[in-house]
Parts: sequence; C-alpha cells; structure tokens
Amino acid sequence: MELWEYNTYASSFEERQKHDAAQAIMTGYYAAYYTNGGKKAKKPDELIKKLFVKKQSLDEGLRAIERLKEMEKEVGRD
Repeated sequence: MELWEYNTYASSFEERQKHDAAQAIMTGYYAAYYTNGGKKAKKPDELIKKLFVKKQSLDEGLRAIERLKEMEKEVGRD
C-alpha cells in the first residue's frame, strides 16, 4: 500500500467517524425534543460544527505556507 492510499483511507475513516458522531448527536437531540415536548432541548448545531470545523492558529497557518513554499522549491529543482 502506498502512502497516498493510506492517507486516503485514514482521512476517509476520520470523516466517517465524524458523520457517525453527528448522526448520534441528531438522534439524541430528537429524542430529547420529543420526550420533553420541545422544552430544554439544546440545538445540536454548535456540537456538530465543532466536529467538522478545525480551528487553525495563525502560526500553524504560516508554518504550513512555509512548508508548501519549500516543497515547491524542491520540486522546481528536480
């Protein structure tokens, strides 16, 4: 198995886990909503958003840009 195949499998597995967790959150929301007659059921939007939105700090973003620039330079040398 090549590295790109492994990375694809790993990222796909992670996405599936996120979708399963989102489905469980929605199931819990509807169970609480209908059990309590719509009272005190917290909206699931924020929980689901936290699953899918990865926050990146400015320093991490700048380091990623620098790595990409270095990789582009190396590819240009070949």
